[in-house]
Amino acid sequence: QIAVVTLSDLEGQDKAMVAYEIGEKWGVGREKHNNGIVILIKPKTARENGQVYIAVGYGLEGAIPDAIAKRIVDYVMIPHLRDGNDYYSAVNAALDKLMPLACGEVSEKREFDGEDAVALGAFVLFIFAVFIIVIILSSINGGSTNIGSGNKGHKLDLWDIIVLSNLFGNGGSSGGSWSGGSSGWGGSRGGGFGGGGFGGFGGGHFGGGGAGGSW
Repeated sequence: QIAVVTLSDLEGQDKAMVAYEIGEKWGVGREKHNNGIVILIKPKTARENGQVYIAVGYGLEGAIPDAIAKRIVDYVMIPHLRDGNDYYSAVNAALDKLMPLACGEVSEKREFDGEDAVALGAFVLFIFAVFIIVIILSSINGGSTNIGSGNKGHKLDLWDIIVLSNLFGNGGSSGGSWSGGSSGWGGSRGGGFGGGGFGGFGGGHFGGGGAGGSW
């Protein structure tokens, strides 16, 4: 499972910590394999540099070490981001590099019990099939799209979350599913990310793997 998130403002927080917290709170990746990835983008503005970070779940740290994540950020994503803030091309190019690495690691570690063996067979057939879920959030009626606490939560703009989950991101279901949910988020002291109504993630965990950059 890969979550691609853009935030208009990091509110002074470190991009790495924000990305890890999103991954933990949303549970990106399967709990059994911790194979989630979060790509966080904070767009460039007239007053601030753009920021990007790739957070890698525990189970993928061997397949996608920090040095590889850094190269993907610096040499694959940032050139597109510098070129007129081409977010689509930046994310697409990053996925081209990340998906084969991630899939290879999970395939090696997958346990071949009944359910997983069936999922693996379907996975091989549909390895490149990806659901793109666009969760549209608006700030109508105030506050409902803020991530965090009080007035200092991270405000999500319209179209600013894209969740990419492969066909088997939801517990190995061969039919796949669309992840969606409400835009209400619980606050936590210090402006952290609270749990929300998004479904389709598998309870994965993050422990500090990944790398980022700016432009």
